[in-house]
Amino acid sequence: MKTKTKLFLLISFAMTCAQCVAQDVISYKSGEEAKVRVMEVTPTEIKFKKADNPNGPVYSVLKNDISMVKYENGSKDVFTSAPTVNSSPISSIPTVANANTTVGLPIETPVKFSGPRVGCTYFGAGTSANDITDEGKTPFVTQFGWQFETRIFTATNGVSGLAEFVPVIGGFEQGMFLPTFSALFGLRQKKGFEIALGPILSLSGLGMVFAAGTSFHKGDIYFPINLVFVPSVKEKVSKYNPATATYYDEMQ
Repeated sequence: MKTKTKLFLLISFAMTCAQCVAQDVISYKSGEEAKVRVMEVTPTEIKFKKADNPNGPVYSVLKNDISMVKYENGSKDVFTSAPTVNSSPISSIPTVANANTTVGLPIETPVKFSGPRVGCTYFGAGTSANDITDEGKTPFVTQFGWQFETRIFTATNGVSGLAEFVPVIGGFEQGMFLPTFSALFGLRQKKGFEIALGPILSLSGLGMVFAAGTSFHKGDIYFPINLVFVPSVKEKVSKYNPATATYYDEMQ
């Protein structure tokens, strides 16, 4: 074999080996490192494939959790501070998940959020509506409150598990004080659709609340629209029958 041919094969083999071992390294703030192939870097996240599975799925990790990325060419990206993220619950819709580099589970640690909530409530026929109308008020009231949210986990498909506590006060515009406290547990899709249910405590007593909604966003700010339904709890109410001059019980 000619010398030039041997040299060409040797160089080709060396380049092939270099490509096989070339890889990027992600250093997490927890001290762990992961050998990966970085696919894309966005303002808030880094998308990558595992070095030992180049044909596998694409994972994503928030820049908040990374201290440095060292690329195969020797260059580095050092993240000394986390990017600005709106802390209100309307901006907490997850789009990515942190891959656990030890066991490969698509789960991230819990993240807490909080922010204001405003809305309106209509009281359907029942005891609560009767109490309000008896005072000369309308059963349609506004509500103002605060939402405390914990994102328990986020899977690689973007679905998040949520735990929420929402205290609100309604009826200010009519001079009323109607406090409610809700504890909700549910799921939120990557595109923003969410469902949740849980107990609610109000002046009417203890009940269950069901919520569903979606979110629209402009940039990094999300605007949620939610519909909440609270089934009324039937109560026995005594009413007067003028025809017989007697009282009778009626469930409301």
